[in-house]
Amino acid sequence: MAFEIEVAAPSAGDRPRPDGGDIRKMTAAEIQPVARALAQAFYDDPRFRWFVRDDAKRPPEFRSA
Repeated sequence: MAFEIEVAAPSAGDRPRPDGGDIRKMTAAEIQPVARALAQAFYDDPRFRWFVRDDAKRPPEFRSA
């Protein structure tokens, strides 16, 4: 499974505010990229591998969740 990931160095502005004032709902345009990022992040996670054991099925099931 090959993914292309762009990595940018975080800045001070990337850190969450302690009061949570920067938390917001995702926009419709952000749903697919966030779903892909989560599928990539948890693809090899042992706990998630237990739920969906077939490697070929795991990413699509995460994206549709």
